[in-house]
Amino acid sequence: MIEEVGDVVRLVGEADPDDKADLYTQLGLKLTYYPEKQYVEARIEPEPPHVRAVCVRGGT
Repeated sequence: MIEEVGDVVRLVGEADPDDKADLYTQLGLKLTYYPEKQYVEARIEPEPPHVRAVCVRGGT
């Protein structure tokens, strides 16, 4: 299993930037940079495939 994770890390590292962006979006990867601390917070908040954010305007 560890070897497989290493392969995934290598593949992502070598991937086309557009493919990486799509992967990160699908994972729900959120990065927040705090310059005063030179610190990056990384969160993964995947959205279940059957749930989508929806905005509703007006009364229903």
